[in-house]
Amino acid sequence: MKKNIIAALLLSAAVIMTGCSGSGKKSAAGAADSLSGKVLISTSQVEAESVEQSVSFTSNIEANQKNNISGISGRISRILVRVGDRVQRGQLLVVMDQTQYTQTAVQLSNLEQDYNRLKTVYDAGGVSRQQLDQIEVQLKVLRESVRSLQENTELRSPLSGVVTARNFDPGDQVAGMSILQVMEISPVKVTMNMSEQYFSLVKLGTPVGITVDVLPGKDFRGKVSLIYPTIDPTSRTFTIEVSIPNAGGVLRPGMFSRASI
Repeated sequence: MKKNIIAALLLSAAVIMTGCSGSGKKSAAGAADSLSGKVLISTSQVEAESVEQSVSFTSNIEANQKNNISGISGRISRILVRVGDRVQRGQLLVVMDQTQYTQTAVQLSNLEQDYNRLKTVYDAGGVSRQQLDQIEVQLKVLRESVRSLQENTELRSPLSGVVTARNFDPGDQVAGMSILQVMEISPVKVTMNMSEQYFSLVKLGTPVGITVDVLPGKDFRGKVSLIYPTIDPTSRTFTIEVSIPNAGGVLRPGMFSRASI
């Protein structure tokens, strides 16, 4: 009886071991199958690159320069241009009454003759150097007066551009007021106020895209031409100017524009 019990126990142990061995083989086989499966992996080199930031603003097109033409108080003799005329730097635009200029020019001519006669006497030893110096000083003052009167009676354009305003006609009496306005419109510019957070990012020459509502579908390119050195403590903004080429004269001062910088 005892031998039968021992034999039964040994048989049970053999069955259990066989089961465990089979299960282990299956597990190992499954693991091998899993490891042999293909996994697709993509690799790439890590690189640093700049990320573009774009900020948009609205502004008005402005003349690159503008000048109000005015002279001394007096009567206008002639105005040689009309609104819309293109003018060149140094071109004569307005002639004022020249009575005072003519009188002073005559005085200068007489004084120059006196100086030449006195210089001859001085060279011969007839007058002192002090007398000659005195008349030379008078000549210098009178020449400057003639030059100033000529500039203020023959009014010339200080820049090349377009006449944009005419406030008087020939015969009108003026007292230092603007007679004409001349604007340089090639190039033009826009002035914008930007948040101080961009102060260190904006540089001279930074490209700017410009569009205007009255010219749909047309894009213009400009560059930052001036950065104001201070920040407004109230608005926390700083001012920049953008210069835009305008060779064809398409852009005009006063147009509403949108700028992207």
